[in-house]
Amino acid sequence: DPVPILLEGSTGVGKSASIMEAAYLCGQRELVRYNMSSRVSIDDLLGKVALVFNEKTESTVFQFVEGPFTKAFANGYWLLLDELNLAQDTVLQAIESALDTCQLTINNTSS
Repeated sequence: DPVPILLEGSTGVGKSASIMEAAYLCGQRELVRYNMSSRVSIDDLLGKVALVFNEKTESTVFQFVEGPFTKAFANGYWLLLDELNLAQDTVLQAIESALDTCQLTINNTSS
């Protein structure tokens, strides 16, 4: 079972590099990396409905686009959230809930 890991430390000591090296050594096929900030919303992290051009039908449609957390969560990828300490409380609560329950709930994906 996956285990969330939180690394804390001063800037530039190699936290991110250590995680990337560990992913490589463990044979992780993909590592999703995302830089957090106080401006990152739940929609940015989990995903949102956006206008997307469909090349087959040559039309623009509304479609749910996965965010980095959802992509990693759904596919079993490792996720590296840089600067997590800068995230809004609501974003941290959504992350914590998903990690605690092993379930990810995304509301309003149809509009």
